[in-house]
Amino acid sequence: MRIWDEFLFKKWINTALNDFQCPPWLVNKPVGSGWICAEENDYLVFSNGKVSFAMIPVPGSQYYIGETPVTRKLWYDIVEEEKKDILEKNADDRPMTGLSYGDCLSFIAKLNKETHRVFRLPTGSEWVYAFNGGDKHSRYTFAGSNDADECAWYLGNSENVTHPVKQKKPNVIGLYDMSGNVFEWTTTHERIIKNMSEIISQGVFSNRSSHYYARPDTEETDKLLIYGGSYLSREWDLKTCNPRAWWPTTRYHTVGMRLILDRSN
Repeated sequence: MRIWDEFLFKKWINTALNDFQCPPWLVNKPVGSGWICAEENDYLVFSNGKVSFAMIPVPGSQYYIGETPVTRKLWYDIVEEEKKDILEKNADDRPMTGLSYGDCLSFIAKLNKETHRVFRLPTGSEWVYAFNGGDKHSRYTFAGSNDADECAWYLGNSENVTHPVKQKKPNVIGLYDMSGNVFEWTTTHERIIKNMSEIISQGVFSNRSSHYYARPDTEETDKLLIYGGSYLSREWDLKTCNPRAWWPTTRYHTVGMRLILDRSN
């Protein structure tokens, strides 16, 4: 190669490299204690090499919500406690169940310490807004379909057990198991919402969530709302208009959790 041609070639290469920008979905950002956060099509995917989970942006809001309920695999990786039975040893991709409200908060505190992020539980209005697809305003009866069998594990098809997440149809923004499989904790108090008309009038079907945060000094007598229905629920429980009120200290095999992450984090 002649000297002039070599000079032009090197100049072209340098210009091309300087102009190249790595797409954001290929960029892995360390977030703490071995965790990496990758951006994929607006999703956030957290991974530590052993377990990963995705957070989905909710259109028209300022928060991400978990693509699935917290799985047993993620739970035991963070909590580092011994798995309690044979089912749990062979069911890593099933939702973690038997969680009290306090169990959820303890898990989140450990996850936040490891990832250096501020995850939390959803309010009732945030959960319902995500169920309906945010400002995409899905009007399905259930999360992703008008047919419960398409999108949910419930009494009619579950054979009385939980199932691995992401086996049914997701809702309009890609959230799985919002209907069925497990109920999910929220921070909304039963005493705030006393009946179905008040649920609608107080804005649970909107994105106005400021009134639905639980107080730090939650008393045992204050029941919290759980949403979504479970593998033992009838179709009625799979609808957002029918939350259950649950004691914060109760551990039951139909109740799990889903994470929220504010976009400012």
